[in-house]
Amino acid sequence: MKSAAFLALPGCAIWQVAHLQRLLKAHDWSMWTLTMGAKEVDTDGGLHITPDANLYDTFPRDFSLLFVAGGHVTERELGDPGLTRFLRQYDAAGGLVASIGSGTTVIAAAGLIGGLHVAVDAECLQRFSELFTHAIVQESDVVQDGSVLTACAHAEAGFANGVMRLIETYPDTRRRHS
Repeated sequence: MKSAAFLALPGCAIWQVAHLQRLLKAHDWSMWTLTMGAKEVDTDGGLHITPDANLYDTFPRDFSLLFVAGGHVTERELGDPGLTRFLRQYDAAGGLVASIGSGTTVIAAAGLIGGLHVAVDAECLQRFSELFTHAIVQESDVVQDGSVLTACAHAEAGFANGVMRLIETYPDTRRRHS
C-alpha cells in the first residue's frame, strides 16, 4: 500500500485537500496526518485535528506523497528548523510534493521550488516575495514541474485531479513506494 503524508499546520485550510484525501482513500492509499511536535491543531474553519505522528520523529522516506494545505501560515512555521529538515530530507528521497494556496510558501521556505515553475496566489507572492525569487511563477491555477505540483488556493478540484495524475504518471524510478 502506498502512503501519503498530510502536513497539517495550525490554521490549515482542510477544505483545500479534502477532495484529494477522498481520492487517495478510494485508490487504497494509507494517509498519515503529521504536525509539528505531534500537537493537535485547529483548521481555519475550527475543526480540531489529532495527528497520527510527529513530523520531527517521522522518517521522510516512509511516504510516496507529501501534501501541504494552505491556510494561516506564519513566520513561526516558515522558520521552523525541524520542518525545514523534514521537507528537505523528503525531497532528497525523491518523493512527490504537492502544495496548495499558502502551503506553497511552506515548501518554498524549505528551498524546494528554486528553478521550478509554480502556481502561487498573488497575496502569498506579495507577502512572501523573498521566498519566490528563484521560482518561475506561472499565471495558472495548477502547475506541475517534475515531482512538485503547486496550486492556487481556489483550485482544490484541479489540485486533487493534478495530484492523482502525478502519482499515476511520474516515473517509478524517481519515487519511493512504501
